[in-house]
Amino acid sequence: MVINESKLHLKTGKSPLATVEVDADSLEEQGKMFSDVIYESLMEYTAKQGKDVCFSVYTYFSQSLSFHEPTNSYFTGVVGKKDFLKSLLRNFSSISGVRAKFSDYINPEQSVLEYHVENGQVWRPYERGSWWCEDEKNPVSETPENDEKNIENIASSSKPTKQYRAARIVVVRSGWMKFYQGPRTGDKRPQRGGSFNIDNVGHESYNFKAINNKLYGFFQSPSSSYGFNLGRIEPQYSNKDYIDNVIVAIIASHPQYGGQWLIGWYKNATVFSEHQIADLHGEKQRSYQFTADLKNAVLLPVNARLSSFEIPRGKGGMGQTMVRYRFDMSHREEKIPWINDLLNYIHNYNGSNVLRSNEDLTKENTIETQVKDDLDSLIQEERILEGGQTKRLSNHFERNPKLRVQAIKNHGFECMACGFSFLKNYGDWGEDFIEVHHVTPVSSMENLTSINPKTDMLVLCSNCHRMIHRRRNNPLSLDQLKGIIKQAGVA
Repeated sequence: MVINESKLHLKTGKSPLATVEVDADSLEEQGKMFSDVIYESLMEYTAKQGKDVCFSVYTYFSQSLSFHEPTNSYFTGVVGKKDFLKSLLRNFSSISGVRAKFSDYINPEQSVLEYHVENGQVWRPYERGSWWCEDEKNPVSETPENDEKNIENIASSSKPTKQYRAARIVVVRSGWMKFYQGPRTGDKRPQRGGSFNIDNVGHESYNFKAINNKLYGFFQSPSSSYGFNLGRIEPQYSNKDYIDNVIVAIIASHPQYGGQWLIGWYKNATVFSEHQIADLHGEKQRSYQFTADLKNAVLLPVNARLSSFEIPRGKGGMGQTMVRYRFDMSHREEKIPWINDLLNYIHNYNGSNVLRSNEDLTKENTIETQVKDDLDSLIQEERILEGGQTKRLSNHFERNPKLRVQAIKNHGFECMACGFSFLKNYGDWGEDFIEVHHVTPVSSMENLTSINPKTDMLVLCSNCHRMIHRRRNNPLSLDQLKGIIKQAGVA
C-alpha cells in the first residue's frame, strides 16, 4: 500500500540522536543485510507495542574506530521511541560474529530517514513524497472516501502521476534469456547485451533465480568492482554504500528482431555502489549489485516482451550505456521523456509473471516460440506453393513477430474456422500452439502500408490453414472455408 507522506506524522528534529552501531563488514561476513535486520526488528517491536507507538528511524554510514580498529559502520538513531534501540541492539548482538554496541550520536539532518512506525505499521520511503507498507489495509485514512482523496493509488492510475517524476528508478541492460535461471538446455547463455556474452556466461544469467525467496541481480559494468552511482539515483546518497526502495527495470535486445525491450523488474530493491560477492548457487562465487524479495519482482514471459515497453531509439534513449539514471553527474534531474511511461507500465502491469509459476520456468513452447516455428513453417509452405522457390519479401509485415503475437492475443488458440483446439486434443503437448494466417496473401503485400493483427490476420489449425491455401492463386476466405466445413457436416 502506498500513501502520501502528509498522512504520516514523520518525526524530525535537530537534536543529536543516540545510536546503535554495527560493524558492516562483520554483518556481511555472516550473510546478513543491514536493512533486513532493521526491518525485522521493527516488525517484532511493533507487534509487541501495538498501534499506539509512533517514531522515525534514521540511519548513517561512516568509517569508525569504535571496535578498536578501522571499520565501516552503520549507525541507527530514533526520534520518538528511543527504547527501540535496546531491541535493535539485542537482535544485532544475537547474530554470531556480528559486532554491535550503543555508540556515538548522529545528526538527523545529515542522516537518512529510512523507516517510520505508525498505527502498527512499518513504513518505508517509496517515491519522493510517498511511503509504503506491506499491509494491504490502510491504517491511516478513516473512510473509503478519504482513501480516494488522499492515497496515491499508483496501481490503478492510467496516467503517470507527479510522484513518478522523482521515483527511485534505474534502467539496466542485460543479455536476452528465456528464464534467467542459469545455463540450461535451450537457454545456455545471455544473447546480445554486450561483447562479454559472446564467449562467456554472464552473471546476469541468474538474475531471476531465487535463493531463499531472494533475487540477486547483476549487470555488466565497466569496472570489475563497479556497482551503481547512487548519487545519480538519489543525490543525497552520493557517499553511501547502498540505497533501498529502488525500482530496477531490466531491458534486453531480442536476438533476432533487435530493439530494447523491458523483460522484467525488481521493485523495492536494494542497490549497491560496489559489487557484492556471495556463493549463492553452490557452484562458484558470483557478483551482484542489486537484490530484492522474490515477491517484488516480475519476469515477463518471452511471448509478452515484444509487446511490452520498448525503449525509444536515438537521442534520449539508452544509447550504448549499460545503465540509465534519472540524474546526471552533477545530480541534476535529466529530461528522459519515456521514463514516466515506463514507470506507468510497471506500476499498472497485471499480466503474466514467470516467477509466479514453477511450470513456466521449464516451459519451452511459449507463444514466441510458436511464432518462430510458424515463420519457419511459412517458409516451407512457400517452397511448396512456389514450386520449391523460397520467396522472401522485404516487406516487414510478413516476418513481423510482434504482429503475429498480437494476432494470437486477439484471437486466442482455437481455430477460427472449425474451432479445433490443440490443447484439448493433445493436452500439454498442444498448449499455446496455433498457426497464423494472413487474410491478404503475402504475395500481395508489396503495396500495403499497415496491417491490423485483429482484422488482417487469423488463427487457424494446421488442417484449415492448409485448406485455405490449397489452390495456389485462389486462397479461400474465412467465410468460404466455414461454408465448406458446414456443408461437409464436420463441424
